[in-house]
Amino acid sequence: MRLDKVKFQKSTGTLVFLLLIALAAFMLAGCSDGGGAEKKEGAVTESEGEAQTEGEAVELEPEEVKDPELLYVNNCGACHGHDGNGVVGPAIRGTSKSGEEVEKIINDGKGSMPKFKDGELTEEQIKIIANHVKTEFK
Repeated sequence: MRLDKVKFQKSTGTLVFLLLIALAAFMLAGCSDGGGAEKKEGAVTESEGEAQTEGEAVELEPEEVKDPELLYVNNCGACHGHDGNGVVGPAIRGTSKSGEEVEKIINDGKGSMPKFKDGELTEEQIKIIANHVKTEFK
C-alpha cells in the first residue's frame, strides 16, 4: 500500500511541474514585442512634399532629415541633454543667446564642441536646430 501512495505523489509532482512549465511558456510568449511592427518614435517615414501610402516607409539621406527634435537629439542631445539641461556640455535651456548666435556656435563649434558646418549638417538643418533650441528650451 505504501508503494501506491509514493507512486501517486510522484505523478502529482510531475503534473505540477509540467503545469508550471506550461505557465512559464505562456507568460514568456506574452513578453514578445510583436516582431517589431510598430513605428519607433521619431522615425522619419516620408520625405518633404511626397505622400506615402500607409505602411510604406521611405528612406531618407541624412541631409534630407528636417525634423527639429530628431536633428537635435541625434546631433546635440548626447552633450547638451535631451531636455537641454546639459550632460557633458553646458545647459542650453534658457540661453540668452540670439538665434543667430546659436546658429554660429553650431556652425563653428565652441570650446570642445565640434563644428557642424562643412558636411556634418546642411545650412538648413543648422537653422532648424538653432530655432528648436530657441523655441523648445526657452
